[in-house]
Amino acid sequence: MLRSLLRTLALLMAITLLPATVAAQEDDWSARSDPGKRAEVIKRYKQILEGNPSATFVLKQLLKEVGYGRPLERLIEEYREKAAKNPN
Repeated sequence: MLRSLLRTLALLMAITLLPATVAAQEDDWSARSDPGKRAEVIKRYKQILEGNPSATFVLKQLLKEVGYGRPLERLIEEYREKAAKNPN
């Protein structure tokens, strides 16, 4: 009896806290809607890749964040210039 009461209480608490948690997550991770935050995320991905070029997950996230078309071409050109300056 006590166990089912505790289970019900835990479920009610989870249900009431869920909308606030979801709203906070949307605010925290909505880099696409905020250009400044998006630029900061892209900058951070680039920093991580400079320290660890084999971080494939980070590279995938960077490419996803940058998108296709002209932004991707600029990113490729940026890395080509870096490679030309430091061919090691």
